[in-house]
Amino acid sequence: MKYTVKLSFENATRLASFNSQPTWPQLAAHIEKCFHIPPPCAAAKYTDTDGDEITINSDEELREYY
Repeated sequence: MKYTVKLSFENATRLASFNSQPTWPQLAAHIEKCFHIPPPCAAAKYTDTDGDEITINSDEELREYY
């Protein structure tokens, strides 16, 4: 199954495609490649079903998202 993640930073938006569920290190590496943000400083956010903005910056948090 292919996974596509939409990444946005400042005024730039990129799509990242993975052949399987990416781990946080894989996603953070892609964030670094696209936006020059070092993995220790990288984070991703999404809005959950309650409308809350959730921040992800670890494998555990990413697994909870899936």
